[in-house]
Amino acid sequence: MSLTEGEKERNRGMRRVSAGVSEEWKAEALTKLFYVACERAQFTADDVWDRGCAKPDEPRAMGPIFMRAKSLGWIVPTENFAASRYTTQHARPIRVWKSLVIAS
Repeated sequence: MSLTEGEKERNRGMRRVSAGVSEEWKAEALTKLFYVACERAQFTADDVWDRGCAKPDEPRAMGPIFMRAKSLGWIVPTENFAASRYTTQHARPIRVWKSLVIAS
């Protein structure tokens, strides 16, 4: 399956954003995301930030973390969106994700 130009550009953007944060931050964010996925059936990036994840200069850096968790089989996207709770995000819609690792 070939990617559309939009998908290719999204992937390039994710690589640029990911390159702008440290490996330590990436590991911390992925760990926090895993903990949230173990506790909640559905969640958003706000829940990962609420878990105490340090804020990088580039907040879009969380996108590649979610993509990594998806590739690890921890989460899948839902078709749902929720308004961000963070005032800096001006209630913009953010994806709701489904956990595949939550304890039954």
